[in-house]
Amino acid sequence: MDFNLLISSIQLAIAAFQLKLDHFRKPSNRSDASELNRFYDLGEAIRILEYALAETVSFIGQNNNREPNPRLASLWTKASNSIRKIRDEADLVDLTFEKNPYWRNPEFYQGQNGSILQRISLENVLVQLRQLRTSYDKLQKKING
Repeated sequence: MDFNLLISSIQLAIAAFQLKLDHFRKPSNRSDASELNRFYDLGEAIRILEYALAETVSFIGQNNNREPNPRLASLWTKASNSIRKIRDEADLVDLTFEKNPYWRNPEFYQGQNGSILQRISLENVLVQLRQLRTSYDKLQKKING
């Protein structure tokens, strides 16, 4: 009997056994898949939020510009939509969504209550972003753990 044939047969038997084991572990793998999807959604939301934030800071920093900017409005809408995929971040969804109408018509907000402007301030966005990153890091440790 050929030694290579014997080794190949053993490898096939082990592979078949491993497939059976994987079949019985599927329920736990499903929760892992949902955590993995949440991990990727969270990473995407952070990336899009960071981009919108960086573009806004760049636009404002040029000359403390508060002119309407449809591009920034659409970036904040995109950030809001990506954060909406993360089910437990309703406050951040509202905050980022509110930045869309702000950048479409900043003058409207000048006469508003100061608490509204504070709520949608870049400083508040940074606080929320730090919380998202903390959630992302915890989820990453759990997945890689």
